[in-house]
Amino acid sequence: MRDLQSQLALRFLFSGLKGRGLKAFTAVSVLGIALSVFVFLLIQTLILGLGEKTKDSLLGIEAPVVAVGSHQDLLTLQANLLARRIVDRDEVLLVQDFQGLLSFQDKTPFAVLVRAVPKRFFTTQNKIQLWLFDEPFAEQNEEQVSKALSQSWDQLADQVLLGENLLAQLGLVGISEPQLKLMHPFADVGPSGQLEPHQLTVTIKGMFSTDHLETDQSTVLVSPKFMARMAPAVFLENKLFLYPRGDLQNFITQATVFLKASPSVKIITWQERHAQLLKAMSFEKLVFFAVFFFLLMVASVNIAGLIGLFGLAHSKSLAILLSLGLSLQKIKAVFCRIGFLLGFFGALAGILFALVLVSSAQHFDWQLPAAYGFTKLPLRFDWVSASLLFVFSPLLSTLVALLPLWRWKKQSFCDVLRDLG
Repeated sequence: MRDLQSQLALRFLFSGLKGRGLKAFTAVSVLGIALSVFVFLLIQTLILGLGEKTKDSLLGIEAPVVAVGSHQDLLTLQANLLARRIVDRDEVLLVQDFQGLLSFQDKTPFAVLVRAVPKRFFTTQNKIQLWLFDEPFAEQNEEQVSKALSQSWDQLADQVLLGENLLAQLGLVGISEPQLKLMHPFADVGPSGQLEPHQLTVTIKGMFSTDHLETDQSTVLVSPKFMARMAPAVFLENKLFLYPRGDLQNFITQATVFLKASPSVKIITWQERHAQLLKAMSFEKLVFFAVFFFLLMVASVNIAGLIGLFGLAHSKSLAILLSLGLSLQKIKAVFCRIGFLLGFFGALAGILFALVLVSSAQHFDWQLPAAYGFTKLPLRFDWVSASLLFVFSPLLSTLVALLPLWRWKKQSFCDVLRDLG
């Protein structure tokens, strides 16, 4: 008798349906749950994939965590982090920036970000592609170029790397060994106490690409030796790039301990730098969950109506079972099992549909138009969410199935038969 309710529920679902209307209503109920689960997983897969892609795009060649302060305080912070082994040597880079002007011949100067990076930058940073102008591009290997540039980088006092888009904007493609003027507008203090510019003549060592438009069209990479010729550290924006491998929040908590000895240092995460955009993305997620909840409620209403229809369609069978001694509670359990089975099959179908679609997109490498900024569709299927939906969808549909049975709770045996008949 323990499995009688399940057997009756399966019989009512698959072998006892009378009329096309009830069959169609059952199919609509299952498809409603399947559609809700499918839409949820599909949109969440896109949101998670786009979230990772957005993070990569926002970072560019920046670090997840940046400490900003005076040059000496950053050196102290770097030494403390390395001494306590909070970070490894390849997880911390000291860089210097300034907003400068780059000009070629009599053309209008371009506003650029000039950044001095240590040689370890080219082996630590895996989002940058390099090409050197002293060899044909076709013969260059990315690993060999990074290694060669790292070996000679500290000695480059008058050579720079330009972003590929910046190189095209200056009209330097095809020009052999062009000489450019790079100027820092406020590089020194003159005799009168006013800030004075400093300009250097530079040649191009090569170019780089990060697949980040803003970086590639406005950034110039130079060596620390070059930056020392350009301006003292006090006239530069000094930063410590940090690439923690573990939990980001735990790392910030550990690093904050050392800030008491360096009051001028401020730690900024990539989330803080792009807080407004992340808030907008969070609002989009909230709207998405609202749509999912609405679809699920529509499917639940269908289930509640379907349970009532099952009671009417099988009133004779239920009356016979009641007369043979089957209790009202067990009959209610039959309808609960029906609700559970509807949720189970609906959730299973929705998960399978979503998984097939995501797998097909990844296997066949579906492409997007270049106008989106990336061509490969970013997808990340969340197995945790799929598992939770597979568990909770049948439970929710079981609870919904209790709604039409609630009015039977206090009715007598004869009243139940009258309602079912």
